Amino acid sequence: MLKFSFKIILILLSINAFSIVNAQSIGFGCFGFVSGFGGYSYQTFQPGYLKYYGNELRTPVGLNTDPYFQEFNQAKGFRVGLNFFRANFSGFFLSTKGYYQVLTEKKNINISGNYPDVEYDLDLKSWGFGVDVGIPITTYLSWKILDGELMFNSAGFKRTINQIASTTVNKYTNDSPEIGYSFGTGFIISIIEGYISLEGTAGYTIMKIEKMEDDEGNNFLGEPEFETENNFIKTGGFKALIQLNVGFPL
Repeated sequence: MLKFSFKIILILLSINAFSIVNAQSIGFGCFGFVSGFGGYSYQTFQPGYLKYYGNELRTPVGLNTDPYFQEFNQAKGFRVGLNFFRANFSGFFLSTKGYYQVLTEKKNINISGNYPDVEYDLDLKSWGFGVDVGIPITTYLSWKILDGELMFNSAGFKRTINQIASTTVNKYTNDSPEIGYSFGTGFIISIIEGYISLEGTAGYTIMKIEKMEDDEGNNFLGEPEFETENNFIKTGGFKALIQLNVGFPL
């Protein structure tokens, strides 16, 4: 995986060098100018054996004690990163970026009587590289025709059981980052040309999280029905991102 990552970085650096020589104009990381961004991110996914924990999330409605199913399937959070450069060619632009993203999904069950209170916390952390290609529509509006990303995903899952006399916490993580991909399209609105812009992206993510273990190396697979699923998270799904880009000279 590390060799693959180095290849991606070399490709990005090669594109950057080529653009410096050939592009009509270059922004962001070149010639003493840097651009950073931060924003809100939303991601859906298809759970694997994670979905069986939804069976424990039960809430009585009135006198009806039949449970309803609460499935883990979407996470929200933030993304921060750097725009490495943007090269403007005749009629289109090419840009590259790097980022770090943290998404969370929380669920809990609070039932009176003999049942304990149980809290569940899912964390999805990613760092990655992206390339987008687009065209300007007006002076202030550009269309990102294609936004592609390579990401390295890590997951954490915490189950907290709060009883009257004690609290039990179980934590699980995947042993190493797992590679994922995403592609999408979006827009860029220039607020102050060259310095501040608003960017939105919508697309689809391909990802998975396989084995989850605790600090002692015990497998997350603790129930018989879990054996029918190979992955903690099967794959990704729809994604949406809105971010603010801010550029300034060094």
